[in-house]
Amino acid sequence: MGVDFSHGDAHFGHGSFRSFRRTLAAMIGVRLEEMRGFGGQRDWSEIGDPITPLLWRNDAGGELSPEESREVVDRLETLMADERNRDQVIGDQWEELLAGLKEAADAGEPFVIMG
Repeated sequence: MGVDFSHGDAHFGHGSFRSFRRTLAAMIGVRLEEMRGFGGQRDWSEIGDPITPLLWRNDAGGELSPEESREVVDRLETLMADERNRDQVIGDQWEELLAGLKEAADAGEPFVIMG
């Protein structure tokens, strides 16, 4: 059991995917627990970062459009280009996730989070 995706070979346990998203949110200055859907009241529309669709979409059927996937790819690559950010992420599943997002975007297909 865990979180799989429509494209690529990434696989996360539910807890590790939540931790990954919490870490990404912290990289952009967001406390995930303050956000709607994670126990808080802050609306995602207040966050102007292209990584946000990956952070707030449901981990059991959430979808990113091909355009959103492209934007997430660009932002994730930028974030992970910084070694300090890479050091905060446990494991290398982010690389598999990145490959899957690219695959979906290049194919013009939605990237589906399947939990």
